[in-house]
Amino acid sequence: MGRAISLDDADLETVVEDADATVLTIDIESNLEIAVEFGAQSAPTSVQSVDGQPEKQLRGGQNERALRELFARYRD
Repeated sequence: MGRAISLDDADLETVVEDADATVLTIDIESNLEIAVEFGAQSAPTSVQSVDGQPEKQLRGGQNERALRELFARYRD
């Protein structure tokens, strides 16, 4: 298993660019309503949305391979 990627990690930026995806980060302590709306019960929580609708939720840090596979699943 690879190391977990945090949102501060430059590797995440590369994965996102390669996937032609958009990543938004939200401070769940300051935006509790959004956290509740997306069911974020722990940090980090990743929510994959397609056409504005939540499709998949991942809890905890994710390694690079897991993120690449997730983005690839929803690529056109």
